[in-house]
Amino acid sequence: MFSRFKKKQKIAEQYKSLKNIGIRLNEIELDQIVSDSQHSKYEEKPYLLLLIDMGSEIELTSGIFTFPSKDIWHFDSECIENHGDYSSVIKRIAELLEDEISINEIKDYVNLENEEVKISFSINKKLYNYELEFMDDWLDLNIFKIFSEILKEQGSERRFYYSDLGQSILVGAYRKDQVNSLNKLINIFLPL
Repeated sequence: MFSRFKKKQKIAEQYKSLKNIGIRLNEIELDQIVSDSQHSKYEEKPYLLLLIDMGSEIELTSGIFTFPSKDIWHFDSECIENHGDYSSVIKRIAELLEDEISINEIKDYVNLENEEVKISFSINKKLYNYELEFMDDWLDLNIFKIFSEILKEQGSERRFYYSDLGQSILVGAYRKDQVNSLNKLINIFLPL
C-alpha cells in the first residue's frame, strides 16, 4: 500500500492541495489536528494521515466532540452494535451532504438476534426505506451506494468514494473531477 505514496511533502503543501480540490477544514486550524512533532510522519505518507485526521472525530479543549472537515470522514467500519448506530452513520452522511440535500426523520432498526437491519429517512418530504445486509458489527457499505443513487436522483454530480484501510474507512462525496484530482495525489479512492 505504501508504494502509492509520493515523495515527502510539507504538511502545509498537502493541505493546500486538498483545499484546492475542495477538501477543507471547518472552523479548525491545522495545528489543532497535527502537532509539530508529528510533521515528519505526515511528510513520509503524504495525504493519507492528513485525510485520516481531517475526517476523524476530535475533542476540542471545551470538551465538545466534532469532525474537523465536512468533506472527508474516517471511521472504524466495525461500528454497528445496536439501535441508533446506523442513525448515527446517516447523521454524519447528512453533514457530508448538507450543501446538497437535507436528510430528516432518520431512524434505524438493528436486531442482532434476527440479523436484521433497516433504515429510513426523508429527503424533500419523500420517505426512503431500506433493508441493509446484516454483517455482524460491521457497517454495510451499501449505505453509501444508496446515497450516491439519491444524489444522482437529486441531480447532483457528487457520488461517494471510499478507501478501505483495513479496520477503518475513508469516505467522501465528490464530483468526478474532484476524485480524479484526489487520486492524482493519493491513488486510493474507489467508487461505491
